[in-house]
Amino acid sequence: MRALERLKAELGDDAAPEVMMTRLFALHREEVEATGALWPPNLTLKNLFEADADWHIFPNTIFLPVLDGVLWYRMRPHPDNDQACVFDIWRLDRYPLGGEPGAKPHLSTSLEAFVGRNPFLEQDFSNLRGVQRGMRSRGWPGAFANPTQELPIVHFHRMLHRFIEGEAPRAEQADRA
Repeated sequence: MRALERLKAELGDDAAPEVMMTRLFALHREEVEATGALWPPNLTLKNLFEADADWHIFPNTIFLPVLDGVLWYRMRPHPDNDQACVFDIWRLDRYPLGGEPGAKPHLSTSLEAFVGRNPFLEQDFSNLRGVQRGMRSRGWPGAFANPTQELPIVHFHRMLHRFIEGEAPRAEQADRA
């Protein structure tokens, strides 16, 4: 947040996106290093973009890399409710050596119980109830994914269906999918 506040003070709201991203990267690094945490020596804005925004690991894990860490999601079937799941969220951050705060587990038993924990994630999760209702309606024809931005999700579902159907895709098929 300090890097974003500095960026806004320096550039205002109307700077070109590429100027904003380049400067934000530099400010973010300064803020992380000011805490005493190490910055990966080979981490550049270019290779961060090349790494992409989300990594899907079959069958139930997603990593969302960010400048100073990663959000790590894991979804599992709920043991007692086939209409629900257990959704684990880990946030891994950079800390100075010896300054790691230790794990702070928190269990929210519902979306409502999660309110107040993280505004960013609350915004992301705000549509989940509506999506669930829509997916259960008779009029839902199935999911439509953005063919560019959500290509990893399309690939994931293609592999999941092959796995469920008992077809083990060959490496060259997986590469083309």
